[in-house]
Amino acid sequence: MRSKILFLVALLVKSDGVFSQQALLNPELYRAVTNEDVSSQMISLLAQGDVNVIEQSVKQLGGVFKYSVSNIAAVNLPMNEVLTLANVSGIHRIEGLQGTGQTLDDKTNINADVNPVQLGYAPLTQPFTGSGVVMGLLDVGIEINHPDFQHEDGTTRIRWLWDQTMSTGGTTPPDYGYGQEWDSTAINAGQCTHTEPYNEFGHGSNVSGIASGNGLAVNNFIGVAPKTDIVTVAVSFDQNFLNNVVDATKYVFDKAAELGEPAVINASIGTYGGSHDGYDLPSQMINDLITAQNGRTFVCAAGNAGNINFHLGYEAQPDSSFTWFKYSSVQASVFFEWWIGKNDATNFNFSIGADQPSGWSTLGRTKYYNLVSSFNYVNDVATKKDTLFFNSTRIGIITFTAYRYDSTYACDVTINPDLTSYYWRFITNGTGRFDAWNGSSTTGTSDMVSSGLPDDVTFPDIDRYVLPDYNETMVSSFTCSDKVLAVANYINRNEYIDYYGLAQVTSDVVGSLSVNSSLGPSRDGRIKPDISAPGGNTLSAGQFYTLYGLLIYQPYKVAIGGMHNRNGGTSMASPVVAGVAALYLQKNPDASWQEVRDAILLSAQEDSLTGFNLPDNSWGYGKVDAFKALTQTMVYGCTDPSAWNYNPSASLDDGSCFYTGISSVNSNKDFFSCSPNPSNGITRFYFASSKSNSERTIVITDVTGKTVNEIALAPSQAFLSYSSSLPKGIYFCELKQDGTRSQKLKLIVQ
Repeated sequence: MRSKILFLVALLVKSDGVFSQQALLNPELYRAVTNEDVSSQMISLLAQGDVNVIEQSVKQLGGVFKYSVSNIAAVNLPMNEVLTLANVSGIHRIEGLQGTGQTLDDKTNINADVNPVQLGYAPLTQPFTGSGVVMGLLDVGIEINHPDFQHEDGTTRIRWLWDQTMSTGGTTPPDYGYGQEWDSTAINAGQCTHTEPYNEFGHGSNVSGIASGNGLAVNNFIGVAPKTDIVTVAVSFDQNFLNNVVDATKYVFDKAAELGEPAVINASIGTYGGSHDGYDLPSQMINDLITAQNGRTFVCAAGNAGNINFHLGYEAQPDSSFTWFKYSSVQASVFFEWWIGKNDATNFNFSIGADQPSGWSTLGRTKYYNLVSSFNYVNDVATKKDTLFFNSTRIGIITFTAYRYDSTYACDVTINPDLTSYYWRFITNGTGRFDAWNGSSTTGTSDMVSSGLPDDVTFPDIDRYVLPDYNETMVSSFTCSDKVLAVANYINRNEYIDYYGLAQVTSDVVGSLSVNSSLGPSRDGRIKPDISAPGGNTLSAGQFYTLYGLLIYQPYKVAIGGMHNRNGGTSMASPVVAGVAALYLQKNPDASWQEVRDAILLSAQEDSLTGFNLPDNSWGYGKVDAFKALTQTMVYGCTDPSAWNYNPSASLDDGSCFYTGISSVNSNKDFFSCSPNPSNGITRFYFASSKSNSERTIVITDVTGKTVNEIALAPSQAFLSYSSSLPKGIYFCELKQDGTRSQKLKLIVQ
């Protein structure tokens, strides 16, 4: 004790013998520690000053020094020792007890309507915070030492972390054979060597904080689902990116199954190339993982290219149309890719031409080709070459590589020009629509010419020129799947208080769609994005290295407390929706992907900024509303009054309608449905079978798989009115035919 007193005296007394100026405390903390009955409760603090002095002082006062960023240290200290610490020379500012945390920040809480859910406002019967749900974060990594990702005792909330980019330091996941993983035990033991890449500026930490941060660092900036179990995958962005995403998806869902919990995956990552229809193999595999069992949801960012005109798509005309492509120094050629549906390809013709923009002279074109009739496919791939001449001078060599898929064709065009200054025409005629996504800043391919065009007097052909547009500018692959929720971004806030207590104000209109939020639809015409959420100018948990740099060079981007920084884009909007999905799954852990999707989309809000004609391909179904998503009533069933199994209580059609004459309509397929659902104790089952003489039984089980009833059906029976005294809960009903279980329904008894 004597050494402690002497140490503190040495720190408290300046060289001239007078006491140092007391460190500045924030008002809430000051009021608490100047109370006569101040307690010895351990509280979390941030202290600014000489970090070495802070560390020594805190330890001497019975506290815990956790870590430091720049000249700010995160510590735990008994409340009744705060004033002693404040009088230590070399400590300038101490903050703590800033009040009850709010979702992300006060603006996001209002915009996404999350606070009523976390507080359990009626008609909710309890608060929902994501407890018992896995939040899978597919990103570039996470700041594992950030308090927002830790429990109050300092142990990690990260159940597993898999870094696909690392080769040593942890354990290679045996199912995947690459990368390194750590579980919570290894992380708590300080064995995890994962660090978020410096050049990503804390992107993964920001996203993680929005979805799952618990606000412990500064008692603020709580994520949407702060009690979720975190499973992080630092995805490798190499050429196997999409496959890596598939691996990551399986990894998260498997870990959730190991815990026996439902799971939401957030992927604020993507690629702008590809078919933009969600039919590629990675998308299909992700779809299969999502639909393999209930309690799984996948949310992703729509992309930040809404202000980049890198899409080209239109219906071909009998007279030709064209668009110019430029030489790409990265590709060392002119290179672009386009897609077309098989039905459209039959009468769609294309050619390549060249023009000299210096003087606007035409150099010629190739003959017209057709993907169906002009190519000889071997294993659904075909290559064709052509050479373009102007008089006897070669202009360039053109290579077409065509790919034939189940429902689409893709065609890569590579041009090796003799002069890089030429503009190269992609010329079309006939009928059918195609789409192309090309640009140096998005897909790394050739840019299209959208400015500096000649007038029609100088160059008459310009009347047939088609400009690239801003539509369909979403990232591709899984983002375009109908099983995945793609999220647009609107402005979250236009003011906040920065690290130095200064007000930062922007001219952004809160609630308006961000100018770079990517637009839909998918290539096959489906509404995308699905939903919008607040993302622009959001404050969230930061990576320590990035925070350090910002505090030196751009402190206006750091929030009070020094542990959270400003970011934006659809990457920051997506985890808001993922958090809402986690809240929904806590309330309804056995919900299917479609139920979660419907709950979020059908509760979305319209306003004067979204317009009142939604859904559209900017906002999707509107702005996410967490409280409405968890409190609205959704009843699935047949909504057609002319059907046998019409359910007047149904608000959502589940495709179960069948009609008089079921024996002929459904004679070639099995059919099994029930209504109403949810049920109040009386349920009507409807069924038909392709096996006319099969022995059929309805088997009802509870969520543990225990059979609670088994009902034999007559061979010609088409429906059954079932009355039971089943307790309230979730049940599964299966139609068993000839001893084999086939179709399965979920039945909710209220």
